[in-house]
Amino acid sequence: MADIVINTPAAKTKISYKPSSKARALLKNPAMGALLLARAKIIAARANGMYNAKGYNTRLKMGRERLRAYVYTSSIHAIRSNIAHDTLKKAVGSSKK
Repeated sequence: MADIVINTPAAKTKISYKPSSKARALLKNPAMGALLLARAKIIAARANGMYNAKGYNTRLKMGRERLRAYVYTSSIHAIRSNIAHDTLKKAVGSSKK
């Protein structure tokens, strides 16, 4: 069971839900992993095209509840570029179109 806590100035609301077995199966499905990895590769490609940085890579991991795709910096140049220019943030923002 997952809990969502919503804080507002007037009150604190706690909502609990239990995902259905179909929803859990979908989040762990290899086809979903392929979609997540494809999206992460798009973001990594955009990040690699910015500011002459070439050290952004992707990874797909199975978490406790679902698959997760990561875009990460794998070189010192990419790390510094990300710090100076917010490259990953810009790459994610530009991929929402």
